[in-house]
Amino acid sequence: MSGTRILSYILCIMLCVALIYIWNRGAQRRRFTRVFGRQSNPAWTPENIPFLAALETAYGLRRGQARALPPETTPMALYLTLYPTHCIYDNAENDRFIAALKTHLSKLPNEVLTQPLAQLARAWQQAADVSAK
Repeated sequence: MSGTRILSYILCIMLCVALIYIWNRGAQRRRFTRVFGRQSNPAWTPENIPFLAALETAYGLRRGQARALPPETTPMALYLTLYPTHCIYDNAENDRFIAALKTHLSKLPNEVLTQPLAQLARAWQQAADVSAK
């Protein structure tokens, strides 16, 4: 095999890897936008901003992107939107979200990942009000 042929194989493989990387890099953002859109949901008030910021940090969303989520969405529905069933590798995002809730709330609600975000935001806000007093 000639050196030119080996070099062309290596370049083709590198090109394929680069294309796959570029395509996968924006896949979560495209899935999120396709399901939830880009418009802020009017149900989220300024008091919910710290909760939404923690959600964005846990799930790796861009700043302000969580405002597009409907309040009835659950953390697990968000996770399954970002990682469809055939793509699930681990649940680090869910673990980070639960850890953020644990540091802020004195007691976690049962089945945290299946609770609507509005209910979790209320609990977050109530915990903030109690700690402010």
